[in-house]
Amino acid sequence: MPNCPDCGHSYTHGQVICEECGCDLSPIEVKVPKAKAAVDNTPTKTVSVADAPEYYCDPNQLVDGINGCGSVGTMVGNICPKCGGLWENPIPALPAHKTASTVTQSQPVNTDLSLAKPVEPSSHIDDDYPESTAASYPMLVVEGNQTVLYEGGSVSEIPFDVDELSIGCRDTEQGHYPDIDLLKYRNHDPFLSRQHALFFKEDDKYFINVLSQADSTGFNSKSDIMAAGERREIKTGTRIFFSDSIVITLK
Repeated sequence: MPNCPDCGHSYTHGQVICEECGCDLSPIEVKVPKAKAAVDNTPTKTVSVADAPEYYCDPNQLVDGINGCGSVGTMVGNICPKCGGLWENPIPALPAHKTASTVTQSQPVNTDLSLAKPVEPSSHIDDDYPESTAASYPMLVVEGNQTVLYEGGSVSEIPFDVDELSIGCRDTEQGHYPDIDLLKYRNHDPFLSRQHALFFKEDDKYFINVLSQADSTGFNSKSDIMAAGERREIKTGTRIFFSDSIVITLK
């Protein structure tokens, strides 16, 4: 049962005068506030009671020291029109299959974005994820859609990710197996040697050292022949001519 707001005496719903103190218990007229204009000097809109949602005035909870009246109805401006209880967070009206004991006053929702806690960046680092997908080493590229034998397969690109790469023609009888094998071109080009040249890296620079005595290794052209034992630095775009058979470019 609701209590008189003046003396706290219990009274029956529908009673308009408190029999204990004579307080007027008739329903309170609720003045519907106008909605705040989004922009100054724009017309305001009056909130219709019919548009407002229904709420439950919970008699098991206190509002300013007074129990709710237990009525279900429309609350405008968070005020119960039956008892005048002001709810900071009104409880939505109960579905028909629930009871008052299952309802708890909802907590206020923080809409002030300035109080939101910023999301801290994750300090976890996945050790299995590479730092960069770009290759940190150059490639030796065979020109003209030709291939060489490298690590058991015919390829046109060889990663220069080691300190040395030998190039020449394999000789199974002598147990000679260069890293980059040119044997398939030897049948029509006798100027390709078993130990033809050596690509190597030194102090973050890349070089070629000619081992062949055949005078068949050209540096950027077939006319600039490198002598046996000669070494030169190779840079991006440098072309090495291996006799008339293969041209390899550093990229």
